[in-house]
Amino acid sequence: MQAFAPPDTLTRPPNARRRGRREGATVGPRGVFDLLYSLAVRGRDGIDAAGIAALEHGMAEARDHDSPAARGRARARDPAPICLILQPIHPIADEILRAAGIEPVQGADAGGAADRVAAVISRNAPVDDGFMARHPGLRVIAKHGVGLDAIDLDRARARGIPVVFTPGANSLSVAEHAMALILALAKRLPETDRAVRAGDFAIKFRASFLELADRTLGIVGFGQAGRRLARIARAGFAMRILVHSPSVPDAILAEEGTERALDLDSLLGEADIVSLHLPHRPSSAGAIGAAQIARMRKGAILINTGRGGAIDEDAAADALVSGRLGGLGLDVFAQEPPDLSHPLFRAPNLIATPHVGGSSVATLERTARSVAEQVVTIVTGGGGQLFLAGRAAN
Repeated sequence: MQAFAPPDTLTRPPNARRRGRREGATVGPRGVFDLLYSLAVRGRDGIDAAGIAALEHGMAEARDHDSPAARGRARARDPAPICLILQPIHPIADEILRAAGIEPVQGADAGGAADRVAAVISRNAPVDDGFMARHPGLRVIAKHGVGLDAIDLDRARARGIPVVFTPGANSLSVAEHAMALILALAKRLPETDRAVRAGDFAIKFRASFLELADRTLGIVGFGQAGRRLARIARAGFAMRILVHSPSVPDAILAEEGTERALDLDSLLGEADIVSLHLPHRPSSAGAIGAAQIARMRKGAILINTGRGGAIDEDAAADALVSGRLGGLGLDVFAQEPPDLSHPLFRAPNLIATPHVGGSSVATLERTARSVAEQVVTIVTGGGGQLFLAGRAAN
């Protein structure tokens, strides 16, 4: 409670005089002020016993009005806004939402309360114009992760619904996954594992294995994941790092101990291993097709843990069969789940994982926390940090 000013600075209200009150009487806000004024000016002797009792009762009512129980009753009268969580995420998100008075609901069905849906969180489930139309009170679309492929950004913008996402939250996990794919292909781990299980121990006399030290790693797209991969490859494996990412300043490349490729073609021609970390943009689709693969070193390894569709999968399958590509590691696909009848899945030296590069336990908690806190910021009007599609804001 704010401290009272000294008595000589108080303006005495016209009705602030000593008067008796009947036993058990209560006072309203003005009466409480009058009694507090008398208490400040004259001390406890300036108010009779009934007045003191009334003051204490009034102050108790004020405290009760602002108590957790009273706030709970108010929330019960005004149903909580709903946040739909379309796919499973770390349970820390539920805790954060509930603490802010937002009801988390798993799945896309609000159970007849579509008008209460204020937010939706999606990993890669579609959020299209039809979804937005069915939830007229939608105030924010939140992407658990980075890729915005499944969200109709144009319609969200037209409807005035902000889209937030979680850049950087999964970058370390993605970089580690890319390095794991590189190592597995360079050391022929899936192939040799199958051979040992089949009793073919002599594969070690036939297979060729790649040593990474002093080899050139070409990184296409130098965002957070690409930079973390560069650090791992340089510090852990003494690799030379060549980068194609035109928007990244020279100062950052120098700070990371990397070199800028003249263009994509020159990177493809020099690198022993190429790792793609492209953002979701129209220009990313089919960035590596038959012509680009033809420019790569024979037997080079190609990795994609960025955006699905950046590699022409038909061309990649042909290159694996012909030996033009020495290995292909994919964590993302043009269509997810991919069509297992595609020739890619009959080609040699392919390692495929189900878009799990950013799915470590620590990453999932970090991402869920970030996405839930952004939902709370927008739905409650708080002052937290937001990462809006296309720009970051505080």
